[in-house]
Amino acid sequence: LSMALTDNLIGLHNRHYLSSHQDEVMERIWESGKSVSLLMIDIDRLKQVNDTYGHGVGDEVLKEIGQRILRNVRGFDLAARYGGEEFVVVMPDTPLEVALGVADRLCEKMATDPIIVSGSKDKILVTLSIGVSVSGGTASTAGTLLKEADETMYEAKCQGRNRVVPTPPKTAKSCVEAAPG
Repeated sequence: LSMALTDNLIGLHNRHYLSSHQDEVMERIWESGKSVSLLMIDIDRLKQVNDTYGHGVGDEVLKEIGQRILRNVRGFDLAARYGGEEFVVVMPDTPLEVALGVADRLCEKMATDPIIVSGSKDKILVTLSIGVSVSGGTASTAGTLLKEADETMYEAKCQGRNRVVPTPPKTAKSCVEAAPG
């Protein structure tokens, strides 16, 4: 059962677990009238790490980032590997300002604290692009909340990476619409 709910490489919950529990979390939060925030986190340029050092090192980087995420969120927040180099953190009872503070802290810590991997003297500096959404307004379902965070995460990448963008993005025309990928 644990293997079905946990990403075997990273040790965080997997996308299946996230999908099955996010709706429950959202329902409880809406019933209480409190907000839930969601972080969509993408590792910037992980392909370059894989191309330079190999996929084994890329896996070590993924594991370390997963652990850093866990160390920077509360015990009752739901952290999961969404897929590839993407992670999601569901933060119950969390207003947007607090979620932005957590996201900013994660971004800053990654950008200033290189990862040391086995078998190499190199220190690998990795940055994150993070989209943040909060329940209420247009985010009336778990799916909408996730979609909004995903869109703002791509907006963070388009704005130059290594940054946090809240929903709704503040730019007039999204670069996601302007250029694919």
